[in-house]
Amino acid sequence: KLIKEYQKIYIIFCVIRNPYERVISLFKYWILYHKDLTSNFNEKSNLNKIISKKINYIFNENYDIDEKNLNKFVNKVFSSKKYEYYMDGHLLPQYLYVYDDKGKQIPSDIIRYENLQGDLFDFFDKYNIHIDPNILDSVHIFKTVDSLNITSLNEESIQIINKYYDLDFKYLNYKKLGTSTINNLNSKPNSIVKLNKNINKAENNFNKKDTFQN
Repeated sequence: KLIKEYQKIYIIFCVIRNPYERVISLFKYWILYHKDLTSNFNEKSNLNKIISKKINYIFNENYDIDEKNLNKFVNKVFSSKKYEYYMDGHLLPQYLYVYDDKGKQIPSDIIRYENLQGDLFDFFDKYNIHIDPNILDSVHIFKTVDSLNITSLNEESIQIINKYYDLDFKYLNYKKLGTSTINNLNSKPNSIVKLNKNINKAENNFNKKDTFQN
């Protein structure tokens, strides 16, 4: 009922992301966020100290941004629903924010992170919104320089993510990867670029199937 009232006076939109890329981003973000929280602990609030302890519990004091730690993180956090509501609900499947309990799409517009600039500017044009085109340069707070990508996920992590975010893949039109696909990407570095292009092309068609509808 509250959502319907909001829809009468606001334009509701959301940004969704490929589940694999989302998991990798969360992994890196929490590590950098923890480092920021603990850089000057005396000036941080008690709430931030609690958050820091929760992150420390997940990472077991290992804050290396590398493949080994990434896959340990996936195995610990996504193997069950234990952490589903951990850290402000950042681990919740995205479809829960996109569809209501009757399967009806909540936001009028869906922006894909994989095509963030194009989709966002199309959204601005659609509603005649005038915003500085350089706005995206200031929204990414914790930037990292590393080589982690989908190929950094091992077979077990891929299967864990596939199961945990099964309905995101299904209802948000993202393509699941299998072991053979990952092995192929690891043996052919350029293939990841081709795969991402194919995924993005397929994602442009956001027609719903099954029970979920626009």
